[in-house]
Amino acid sequence: MMEFQRSKRVGIWAEGPHRLVAHGILDDDIYGLEVRMVVDPATREIRSVEGWWNRWTTPDCPLSAERLQDAVGVTIDGEDLARRLQKTVGRKACRHFANILIECCHTAREAIDVLRYEKAGAESPDLTFRGFLHPEESSAHAPEATAAGAGPPAFKEHGPGETGILPPAI
Repeated sequence: MMEFQRSKRVGIWAEGPHRLVAHGILDDDIYGLEVRMVVDPATREIRSVEGWWNRWTTPDCPLSAERLQDAVGVTIDGEDLARRLQKTVGRKACRHFANILIECCHTAREAIDVLRYEKAGAESPDLTFRGFLHPEESSAHAPEATAAGAGPPAFKEHGPGETGILPPAI
């Protein structure tokens, strides 16, 4: 029986107020490549991209890293983000680079939302992440807690800085 494994990992960090850096790794039984992308959180545009191969199958694979520059200037919120990157990077360079670059863009979008939430939470300590993402939903429209056995348990919102992972201190 044939087996195949693929892992994709993306890490992201802020380097000042105008620079988010995402580092993506795609590693499978055949290919291994990495991408580093810089996004401006204010404009949500890709400012720079670099990529490199750790493992490849043809001599053309390493040459495809140059075509990553076609992604510079792309807005990470565009409705056609995946299609655009598959067309510009995937077809002209490498679909594997496009794949991990799309993952980096999704991670950058989420990171920008978290940064904006943290800033808003400093001004409004009662603000929940859901309330931040969906301000049109007021607490009056929130689902009521269900009776025991009448459905799933109620979802507990966490405030800024609260992860809900550790139990409360005793």
